[in-house]
Amino acid sequence: MNNDVDIELFDPDSDGDSDITIKEYDIVSSPNDFNVLSYFNFIEAGSIVIPGFQRNYVWDVRKASKLIESVLMGLPIPQIFLYEEAKNRFLVIDGQQRLMTIYYFMCGRFPKRDARAKIRAIFNEKGRLEKSDLEDDALFSTFKLSFNPDGAASPYQGLTYASLGDLKSTFDLRTIRNIMVKQVRPDDDKSSIFELFNRLNTGGINLSPQEIRMSLFYGDFMRLAIQLNENENWRKILGSGPDQRQKDVEIILRIFALSENYENFKKPLSKFINEYCRKMKNHSDENGLYTQCFTAFSECLADIDRNLFLEPKSKRVSVPIIEACFAWSTANALNEKDATLIRRFDDQYIIDLRKHPRFEDLFTGKTTDVDSVKGRMLLAVE
Repeated sequence: MNNDVDIELFDPDSDGDSDITIKEYDIVSSPNDFNVLSYFNFIEAGSIVIPGFQRNYVWDVRKASKLIESVLMGLPIPQIFLYEEAKNRFLVIDGQQRLMTIYYFMCGRFPKRDARAKIRAIFNEKGRLEKSDLEDDALFSTFKLSFNPDGAASPYQGLTYASLGDLKSTFDLRTIRNIMVKQVRPDDDKSSIFELFNRLNTGGINLSPQEIRMSLFYGDFMRLAIQLNENENWRKILGSGPDQRQKDVEIILRIFALSENYENFKKPLSKFINEYCRKMKNHSDENGLYTQCFTAFSECLADIDRNLFLEPKSKRVSVPIIEACFAWSTANALNEKDATLIRRFDDQYIIDLRKHPRFEDLFTGKTTDVDSVKGRMLLAVE
């Protein structure tokens, strides 16, 4: 399964505006020169963290090998930007690919492309990789330096960290500069983190609302959404691996927010989801109920003809139909906080929805208008 492609969704009137506004910041920054071994130890200890809004590791072994070669040769490496979130906890704003390449090389293991989402989930859950994770051949292969065969020969071809010999101490002690950033004001949010990320690391491509949401509201509930996004039956319906810009995680947050509170829906949709995530950020007491709801919903998906979720013309997955099925299955359970109220659905439920005289208006028109959302949810649960 390819984990590096964007999923294609049908949601014709979905707004992309966030309620986040640019503010004036008071930020303190300081340069530091850490050696390679220090970076490795910081990652091992969980002091340097890859935040949730960062994409997965994407480099191939040849690009990774060129970075290691540059370190061995003493060539300058672009500086790293770290955000001081708390004492001894630093989020990587720019330089994730470089830091993780060094980390994986020193571990002697290179992440397999189709396992990178799972590796990221392990990091999110444990804060580090255990020896058993690194030894899992389903996740990693041996990290041997490998260069373009058409290019000039490298004296480091085929070397591993363990086989560097006298070069190991040279590699360990090479320094890479970092800029440590800390937000002083405003003190009621950490929004400068995504402003920095946006300007340093996206090549002019603005962060999506979900990437911003991930940085501002990352907590117990967001971690749960990321975990639920790995569900095998859920992935079968979406038809691809986890989305690079986390549109699939956004769908999970959206269907929970609407099923639990559609009566109070107001535009824009992105702000409605933001407010829900703000409320749920560290609301772990009921995560068991949310897990039960999504698991039961996903079990129904296992038996559904995927074509019923596709928009006829574009053949893209219809988010409004997913919303309706989830609302039918879980709205009562979520509102009453009672898992026994979870309901199952099948192919016939979706077929009946599609035959409804208001289907075209509610599911294919202006899908995020207040009347459309409330009408769709009412139709779904009743």
